[in-house]
Amino acid sequence: FYAVSPLACALEDPCNAEFMKKWKQSYPSEAPIVWAAQGEASTQFFVEGLRRAGRKLTTEKLINTFEQMPPFKAASIPYPMKFAADNHRGIRGGYLDGFKDGKHYFFGDAKK
Repeated sequence: FYAVSPLACALEDPCNAEFMKKWKQSYPSEAPIVWAAQGEASTQFFVEGLRRAGRKLTTEKLINTFEQMPPFKAASIPYPMKFAADNHRGIRGGYLDGFKDGKHYFFGDAKK
């Protein structure tokens, strides 16, 4: 079984340490899922776009800001987020996650 992960490493690895710390503080009895960590990175990108767009916000201004922003890096995702006028797919890749020898294993990009 393999899946493409939106994360740069497994949830328990160092690249997700800050996310896991916040998660455990907010949801101590719930196990996190990779989509929550990806959602946090996406939210950070969105908030940065809002900050850069300024106080007199319009939809057009926000879109233009996202398209002009430099690639946005977050520790938990494998590739920087970047929008362009002709492509609003912020992340253009992922890593493999699955099982090896009967145990959960994060392959990263080892299977290219």
